[in-house]
Amino acid sequence: MLTSNGPWLKNFWKLLLGLFLGLFWIPAVHADFAVKFYDGDNLTIIQGGIKTKVQLACIDAPELKQPFGQQARRRLKGLVEGQPISLKVQRRDRFGRYLAEVYAGGQNVNEQLVREGLAYSHAGPYKGCEGYEQLQSLAQERRVGLWQPDTPALQPSPQQFRQQQYGNLHG
Repeated sequence: MLTSNGPWLKNFWKLLLGLFLGLFWIPAVHADFAVKFYDGDNLTIIQGGIKTKVQLACIDAPELKQPFGQQARRRLKGLVEGQPISLKVQRRDRFGRYLAEVYAGGQNVNEQLVREGLAYSHAGPYKGCEGYEQLQSLAQERRVGLWQPDTPALQPSPQQFRQQQYGNLHG
């Protein structure tokens, strides 16, 4: 039985407020939570039995079966695990996931993955993704991650790889 003071009600009001404002923050998760890492740019936060699926906004990491896909996932896990987490949500995608910038220990994880060359800037026409293309350019100049010398350009791109593998079922 649901009670009026349960965690679902708090999350419901946060979601309503966020939808009303268009851009919102989900405050830091500090206690009794778990995080499941799917790949380098998808995770699920589980707290109090509530699952929050998150697609990291503004970036596109290689898929697990692509070069650097496993490294991106390990690095995402290393940046997030054991840290308080905050989400700066931009919107929800067609799969119901929150598209968000993830902050762990006060650090923007999305930006860090691009900075280290483990994800592409995927800013596109989206507001809130300013600066990601510059971070990718710096990673390219420093030749880190995907941009290391003697590393062939990732072909196909993560987006093309998903389309080849799954059609239009995955984002």
